[in-house]
Amino acid sequence: MPPAPLAPLETDFGPQILHHHAQAMRAGHQAHRCLLDAAAHALECGRLLAQQKALLPHGRWLEWLRRSAPKLPARTAQRYMQFAAEWERSKTSRVTLLPSELPSLRQLYVEFGILRAPELREPAPAGLQSFLEPVFRLLESPKVRTMMDSDPGRYDPRQREMLREKLRPLVDFYQRL
Repeated sequence: MPPAPLAPLETDFGPQILHHHAQAMRAGHQAHRCLLDAAAHALECGRLLAQQKALLPHGRWLEWLRRSAPKLPARTAQRYMQFAAEWERSKTSRVTLLPSELPSLRQLYVEFGILRAPELREPAPAGLQSFLEPVFRLLESPKVRTMMDSDPGRYDPRQREMLREKLRPLVDFYQRL
């Protein structure tokens, strides 16, 4: 015997659920388009950087970069140029051919071999894990990554000395590992 039909509910969240589902799908498509835009801009930036570098005398690249594009970290500029070179080597001519499963420019760099894939960490003992989790989150934050990717020469001597002083205990600990 088939089950009895569902009686009308006093409260039905169906329309709200469908609305939020549509919003989630729309946001997902927008995020994908944003990745494609970011990749296209990174690619063009890499091409332009490579052209500019070719026009400069040997050994003057970083000086030019600091002067003409002071907000662009040298490491990021190198990644842009590597990305453009790898893209050209891949013989792919359209950014729209990028794999849709790559949710970030960083993962696109990994896919092209510009960055190494992050290594999976072994779980730490419970006490150590609770101590290290905020440290790892800090080290993986966009601000810290940007700082580590930037040229240390961008900081004045006082800032560099402060960084050395604050990071020295961490370096000492690392060396004892």
